[in-house]
Amino acid sequence: METEASWIAAMQCGCPRAFSLLYRAYYERLLGVAARRLGEEAAAQDVVQDVFLKLWERRAHWKVYGNVEAYLHQAVCNRVRDYQRRAQLRKGLEVPLEPRHDVMGRSSPESRLLLRERYRLLEAELARMPRRMRTAFVLSRWYGYRHPEIARLMHISPRTVEVHVRRALRRLQRALQEDHEATGVHAPVG
Repeated sequence: METEASWIAAMQCGCPRAFSLLYRAYYERLLGVAARRLGEEAAAQDVVQDVFLKLWERRAHWKVYGNVEAYLHQAVCNRVRDYQRRAQLRKGLEVPLEPRHDVMGRSSPESRLLLRERYRLLEAELARMPRRMRTAFVLSRWYGYRHPEIARLMHISPRTVEVHVRRALRRLQRALQEDHEATGVHAPVG
């Protein structure tokens, strides 16, 4: 749209009026997207306002290839996911460690039982870990966060995150090894 292109060009030059026009044109629709995904109006408002704040802060370097609304929609969806991740972290990361699927899609009742037992063992060991170690490990291995992201969320250094994750892995491997020695069933940490 020609109007959008002129708004963006003016906004990149620091024109607050152009930013205001862009904000008013899309705020309500983006708020609807965030509210449907989050289920609460206040959080949705925070998410959308944060997207627009970041847009203003980075306006000089902002490039849109294609549809502005699609870009903003995706930015809101990404911010919603970040908000949900942080909310989960604040809840204390109670992660159920139930097996999601059978190994290779096939399994006997015995192998399903062994897999369930392995998950129970890992869950028990995770519960015994110090909270910060457990949080760093779960964010890294279950949720796929990178160490710098975890460091920001937990307000610690990336090196400390690395140490927590490595120590957690060692504890889990040790627990599985002890279980193997006690039962004779081998279950490596993958």
